[in-house]
Amino acid sequence: MDAEGEKSLAQQLAKLAVELSRVTAVDDTVETIVDYARQVMGCTQAGIALNEDGRLITTVVSDPLVRQLYEIQLSNGEGPLVSAFNGSRVVLISEVRNDDRWPAWRELALSFGLRTVLQLPLRTGTYRSGVLTLYSSIPDAFDAEDVAMAELVAHHAAGAITWARERSQLEDAVASRRLIGQAVGVLMMRHRLTQHEAFDVLKRYSQETNTRLREVAGQLVTTEEF
Repeated sequence: MDAEGEKSLAQQLAKLAVELSRVTAVDDTVETIVDYARQVMGCTQAGIALNEDGRLITTVVSDPLVRQLYEIQLSNGEGPLVSAFNGSRVVLISEVRNDDRWPAWRELALSFGLRTVLQLPLRTGTYRSGVLTLYSSIPDAFDAEDVAMAELVAHHAAGAITWARERSQLEDAVASRRLIGQAVGVLMMRHRLTQHEAFDVLKRYSQETNTRLREVAGQLVTTEEF
């Protein structure tokens, strides 16, 4: 890559960083990444599947066609998406017609007019947060520089998604503590219990009914009864 190309790349990544700084929710972060990747890479379609407890789920896609391609792979447990995630490596298919490893996926991709596929694992350290997929209707659409650019985008994307998830988890934890505190207050006032006693009542009911403590607290605060 020449100096002009490196300058353009730096500008593009800076633009992505600015766009990601404006969003905080996980879904918004993923959507921003998909839109950006499609524009910068000149893709026909793009999408991201995220890791949920060790398995991939479809999150944001540029077109329902991509969702179908994701779902056939997740249902069959095989395909370039699954390989990129399980192997934590970039999977590039320069011509879908010439790849016969996953016949069902290949036929579907070809029926949608897609000829080049690039799968990029999203990793933060050793954690695999998902896979970014780029599709093109042109054979051999991505050269070595395109793949390098896409890998940088995936690196930034992985960090942004991890941060958004951590923020979401923190916000959920704060909201849960607030809700549980409100439920404890209700029990203290209604039954003249100490804070410790009221919390024990909530916890015991949660265990006996096999219901999450936050859900028990929400039910009590909303309906004033279990």
